[in-house]
Amino acid sequence: MRSALNVLVVLSYLGLMSCGVGTDPTPSSGETDIQFSTGSDHGTGFSFSKGERIDLPNPSETKADFIIEFQTSEDGTLQGLFLSTASLHPAFTLKARPETIESAQTYFDKLTQITDTSFIDLALSLDENQVWGMKTLNNKYAKILIEVADATADTTDQQVVQFTGHLKMKWAWQPDGSRQFSDF
Repeated sequence: MRSALNVLVVLSYLGLMSCGVGTDPTPSSGETDIQFSTGSDHGTGFSFSKGERIDLPNPSETKADFIIEFQTSEDGTLQGLFLSTASLHPAFTLKARPETIESAQTYFDKLTQITDTSFIDLALSLDENQVWGMKTLNNKYAKILIEVADATADTTDQQVVQFTGHLKMKWAWQPDGSRQFSDF
């Protein structure tokens, strides 16, 4: 009787421990705040499947869905931030440019499908309240609401200009590859 009870306890424990097995830990939406600079030895990107910033290169070799870069003029003057992909494939479509964050949030929330079939190589120039659609290298679709897109240049050292960037965004994506977004 006692051994049967022990077996029952062990099986119950194993059942409780396996409750999380098989569930999909992939986030489908979130808010991300990324700060970065040219002083580091790496680039900065974002992975929807991880739901986080990706420093490039990275030891786990996680591929970034997009890379955040500094936009400069021909003479090197900082103009802002933009997004690209590592392969420069057409990935971005600007969906809206509302005047206020409230209007941008409403548009983002009501955007239920990425219907565009024409995408551009770069998301130029990032600005607050923009809503972008994106097609990843793995043919998955995402939407991005830009809340903050700041870039500053530190010219204290005339020989080396240091750029600092700040990107804050809300995002949602479909891990299953569909163009349709559920309620988030």
